[in-house]
Amino acid sequence: DHKQWTSQEAAVLRKRKQPVITRNRIKPKVDFLKGVELQTRTDPEAVPRTPGDEEAAQVATDAVRYVYDRNQFPKIKSDVFENLTIEGSGGVEVYCKPGSKGEMDICIRRYHWDRLGWDPHSRERDYSDTLYRYAVAWMDYDQAEERYPEKSEILSATLSREGTMSSTYDDA
Repeated sequence: DHKQWTSQEAAVLRKRKQPVITRNRIKPKVDFLKGVELQTRTDPEAVPRTPGDEEAAQVATDAVRYVYDRNQFPKIKSDVFENLTIEGSGGVEVYCKPGSKGEMDICIRRYHWDRLGWDPHSRERDYSDTLYRYAVAWMDYDQAEERYPEKSEILSATLSREGTMSSTYDDA
């Protein structure tokens, strides 16, 4: 984010009457990669396995494109790509929820890189060998009590814990 110096480091430089200068070579590379992602973006397309499956493939293509459009997936995809480029991880959750007309809506929710976790013993780059993956969801205690009334003991126990998360979660 073009912020290379802490306020203390910048103050030391100013006290020495040195300019607070940064030659950021990472930001132009990240901007370039984000541009490549935008330029090479393609629409999803289902391909028929046999000549008789062409109509089914078109229906599948239309369904996937509908879900993409309804969830503004191109923006989500770009945001996750930026997280992958800068922080090294990112992801989405695909889930269903009841729609307004009784049908189920397919939803795509982005998770920020610092809210995701996985089996630390995973060896594959795509985490295909993990035993588990998870997402940390922050919410107010009142919201959690309302959402999970049967878990009140566990929720109250989490309020009394200190220092169980890494330093990444400074807002805990």
